[in-house]
Amino acid sequence: MPTRTRGHSRWTRTCLRSDAVGAHYCENCQVSQVTDGFISPVSPGVRPYALDPEHAKALWAKSEEMVQERF
Repeated sequence: MPTRTRGHSRWTRTCLRSDAVGAHYCENCQVSQVTDGFISPVSPGVRPYALDPEHAKALWAKSEEMVQERF
């Protein structure tokens, strides 16, 4: 695992309470800002739909349907 990835994982586990990070996207050792603006593959930020719990439930259900298995 690259050093940068290990550092981010360690930061996420140790520096933030789990209830403070839930429903957030973390990158570069910080919680990302939600943005509707332009996001390139290298710019920071996260789209609102990526944090939407209903969207996550629908994606999970579709995944189970596609593999024909429930988790």
